Amino acid sequence: MTAAERYAAAVVGALVDDFPALKDRTLGRIAPEEIARQAEAPMRSFELIVTYTRKWRLHPAPSCEGRGRVKLICHKDNVTKADIRFAQRLNTALQAIEL
Repeated sequence: MTAAERYAAAVVGALVDDFPALKDRTLGRIAPEEIARQAEAPMRSFELIVTYTRKWRLHPAPSCEGRGRVKLICHKDNVTKADIRFAQRLNTALQAIEL
């Protein structure tokens, strides 16, 4: 397993309890592949939807957090304080994953 594949598996592992769509047969297969691809060859246009409602997505993390890393972003029309805290909690976990 490559470093990118280990990173992708850890990202999915950090998110799966909060985003059950990642257990879905299709998304569960595609998500680790796409995250690993992003880790190996970062693209500014990267986006991966992690919910059935399309309101939470992974995007490239800022370069200061490390090349190829991903960050969770809320795409709700009205983002609440609870959404912000939720994203901060999960993004802290994502930042702790070694790449």
